Amino acid sequence: MAINGKLIHRLGFAVLLAAFCHVVAAGPGRTGEGPQVRAATVAVDDWHDVPGGSWTPGLPDIEAAKAQIEPYVRRQAQLSHQTLPPWDSYTFQYQGQDFQGRKIIYVNAFCNDHFVNPAGTGMVVVFDGGPCFFQAFWDPLNKIFLTVLFNGQA
Repeated sequence: MAINGKLIHRLGFAVLLAAFCHVVAAGPGRTGEGPQVRAATVAVDDWHDVPGGSWTPGLPDIEAAKAQIEPYVRRQAQLSHQTLPPWDSYTFQYQGQDFQGRKIIYVNAFCNDHFVNPAGTGMVVVFDGGPCFFQAFWDPLNKIFLTVLFNGQA
């Protein structure tokens, strides 16, 4: 099987995602939880800071990412033939991380109807569930999203 550049790019971000989360294998629709952490330190609407990152994003960075995430994710979903649930059903977790020498904001998104008060329990990690679950990577220096990864279907 030949491995193309796009696959390598996606695999790189999958490795990045795994490095950010203490992943525990989970079955369909179930979460793998990392260590328990205190409740989010900074919450902006449905955006919750999850402690444990390598730096703490400021409110201006979070507001900039928040302003651009919906149109970016909707476009990427359209390009990959994904049907998103209603936008207001999502909860967002975020963490400041370093990747290849630059700061990024890791954004983890999931539909509210799957969890009760997940913000204080660490990163929510689900291995399927389709576009109800996605991860995005924001570059605060260039003020752009680098990529979004939608979960697959079991």
